[in-house]
Amino acid sequence: MHPEIAIDEDYFNEKQKFWEQVLKIGSSHLVLPAIYAALKRKKIDSNPPKDLLLYLNKISNLNQKRNEQILKQIEFLSNILNNNQIEHVFLKGSAMLVIKQYDARRERMIGDIDLLICKEHLHKAKKLLINEGFYEIDNELSFVKDLISVRHLKRIIHPNHICSVELHSELLVNSAKSYIKSQDFLKYKELSQEGFWIPSKYHLWLHSIYNWQFNDKGYKYNTISLRCFVDVVYLEPFITDKNLYKNKVISHFYSLYSPFISNYQNTNYLSTLFFELKLKYPKSRLFFDLIIKFKSSFSLLCSRLILIIKSNTYRNRLIKNRKLLIKRILIFLKK
Repeated sequence: MHPEIAIDEDYFNEKQKFWEQVLKIGSSHLVLPAIYAALKRKKIDSNPPKDLLLYLNKISNLNQKRNEQILKQIEFLSNILNNNQIEHVFLKGSAMLVIKQYDARRERMIGDIDLLICKEHLHKAKKLLINEGFYEIDNELSFVKDLISVRHLKRIIHPNHICSVELHSELLVNSAKSYIKSQDFLKYKELSQEGFWIPSKYHLWLHSIYNWQFNDKGYKYNTISLRCFVDVVYLEPFITDKNLYKNKVISHFYSLYSPFISNYQNTNYLSTLFFELKLKYPKSRLFFDLIIKFKSSFSLLCSRLILIIKSNTYRNRLIKNRKLLIKRILIFLKK
């Protein structure tokens, strides 16, 4: 899917199993429309079975129609926030739709709309959207509400719009906040031709990588995201400071793609080795992930025990909502 790398057609074959894997991986990474576009763009669309190509075309058309609806929702949100002087920027997929760095309106699959809001305006923004017909999806009690800072409010949805909306005050999880400053995104934001506020392409590139590495735990679990990769690849030309690639988190991100793309340097040999082992021996992934999950669970347990000792509010919430606590524990164990 890299725009600058040619594909050897001999790599492809017509074996059903091969194309079934393409479909499976593409679906799990939310890149089926991007795969279809790459096949067409590189003029290798004669390789897949015809029924698969027809299916990919159908998925791409449906995705484009959905993204057109999302753009209408972006305009709706933008008008509300601009009319009320709420400082904000659209993030991630919605920003990629706006900047049109590639044919994102056809290729980019989007789950929800993420907005970074100036901290001073966060709750005002939520109230304005609630007044416009939005409502919270999940009204369950948060045991750590107001005790541990979170990067975004609960998702809100509107009956007449297609996407849920997340209002962010921070961009990364607490343990990684130092990697990106939210105020920089707002300070260097750009206004699109349509009048939508978006991050600079540099900040969008940076957030794409860090969001996957920290919020989606790609760094912890040593995994990749092809959807994130597509965004990053098309934003790379705007990165002039090559020293950024030496950053340990960014170099780790690129190292995992180095087995597939010779342009990328492998500077994290051990991480890449483990990644390749997981690809070659899928069952080994369960072992590696179990170790990481145990470590993560132990860390979370310790932090919650500290809260139990220090916070009377937290203790009372646990005691008064035992059924909910058991439910949350069971959900956590199933992950």
